[in-house]
Amino acid sequence: MLKIFIGVVLGYLLFTSPQARRITGQLLRSAAEVISPETKPALKESDTKKDNRPLRTENPDAQ
Repeated sequence: MLKIFIGVVLGYLLFTSPQARRITGQLLRSAAEVISPETKPALKESDTKKDNRPLRTENPDAQ
């Protein structure tokens, strides 16, 4: 019960204090940057070209 009370009080203080919200936001952003995956290198131009031929189906009229 005491843990719930402390959680409610801390949540209220974080909600009402702009400075506490700013610090919490910065902490969450820095944690997200640490755990975020590495960015992949950009695709080459030849990898981004698509084949514009229509899809072939075996029996287009079959249901």
